[in-house]
Amino acid sequence: MKIPYQIICFVTAMLFFSSVFAQKKDSIYTGYAEGIVRDSVDSHVLQVATVSVYKVADSSLVSYQLTNNSGEFHFRALPIGIHLEIVVSHIGYKYFRQNFIIPAGTGKINLKVLGIAPGYAELSEVTVSNRRPPMQMNGDTLEFNAEAFALDRN
Repeated sequence: MKIPYQIICFVTAMLFFSSVFAQKKDSIYTGYAEGIVRDSVDSHVLQVATVSVYKVADSSLVSYQLTNNSGEFHFRALPIGIHLEIVVSHIGYKYFRQNFIIPAGTGKINLKVLGIAPGYAELSEVTVSNRRPPMQMNGDTLEFNAEAFALDRN
């Protein structure tokens, strides 16, 4: 018994399209979030700040990226209707955290301006002394400082 060519093409096409639909991303991940990261004191934009999005329920990372030259970030394919937390970090600044939910109606949220505060670290007291090191390289010669070593009186 010979199977007609049209039936073979039809079955092959159905198998192909069913596998394509099976690989479609979960419809819950269609949200969009955007915003700008700025210094909270001087109000200048922060380039190359790390922006991460976590699920609040289990602290799992959803997505992350760096801000562009205008301090902007744009997240696509975020979960809708789930409690999320955005964390912003940059060298010399404190961490910034904010919880948000992408509304189901629009699927978009504008977090506007996220102002992060400078993180100044106060150092403890420093004492500077004028002692020479016990040995140092001078070109290709190793010089020893005899005063740095305890010697016998003789």
